[in-house]
Amino acid sequence: MSRHRKKKLSRAGLVIVITGGIASGKSFVLKHFANLGFETLSLDEIANTFLDRSSPVYVKITQAFPECVSQVDGYLDKRSLSTLVFSNIEKLKLLNSLIHPLIRARYQNIIEDRQRSIVIEIPLMIEAMVRDNYEYENDAIILVKSSYETRLKRIMQRKNMTKERFDAIVALQLSEVVREECADFIIENENPLAVFNQVEKFLHGRFERNSFRY
Repeated sequence: MSRHRKKKLSRAGLVIVITGGIASGKSFVLKHFANLGFETLSLDEIANTFLDRSSPVYVKITQAFPECVSQVDGYLDKRSLSTLVFSNIEKLKLLNSLIHPLIRARYQNIIEDRQRSIVIEIPLMIEAMVRDNYEYENDAIILVKSSYETRLKRIMQRKNMTKERFDAIVALQLSEVVREECADFIIENENPLAVFNQVEKFLHGRFERNSFRY
């Protein structure tokens, strides 16, 4: 697929996006960048704040998903909501229509206010590009990949996760072939040492090798 990148942003340091399928090991790669001295951020964590009662769209979400409102305390059950939207693409689209404008506005504020390079984990970056024709401004997209077996092993360590739910989420996400066409760099995350070497390869030539390079 041909991708038309928005303007480069490197005048205040690079904006590097980490993306990939569920349980591919994105957070591990993000943590490694943090250990190297980069400012890092997870867009998933920002997205979760928009599901809180203080969110400006909280009422709209509870009205759109009444089946996910707890009968005990009347609050939104995030686990129930997650199970629902990742088994029904139309429900996922509805939720995205409510929170994505807020997420995108917050992202834009973050990159505009940055003082140096930043690495941001955006799990559904390429889905946004392909399905919504929207690209978060960036200088480089790193795709993190792992085999199905590795991802399944990781995901089964999470609470309340089943193979069936994992497969349902994978089915809703784009294929690795499509993701690879959109990425600027690919990291195969099967073991830590391989990740470290691939990150160094990505950084080589982009930053000077000194403590102030980021």
